[in-house]
Amino acid sequence: MDERAEALFGVERAKRILKIFHYFSHGNTLERLAGNNELIFDVEHAVKDLIDAIAEKDKPHMDALIAAIQA
Repeated sequence: MDERAEALFGVERAKRILKIFHYFSHGNTLERLAGNNELIFDVEHAVKDLIDAIAEKDKPHMDALIAAIQA
């Protein structure tokens, strides 16, 4: 997964995206999510990096995401 992300997003962007999504997608509890964790402050940036990368590299995918939101 990490290698594919690096190929799609570039090394630096992939690190930022994957660090956040790996942390918050595995074995989470409300206590863990509500805890005072510095990673929570980077979620917005990681999501923006991901959306920007999809918009730059996969226009049909981005168009489908926008259409699904507007439906």
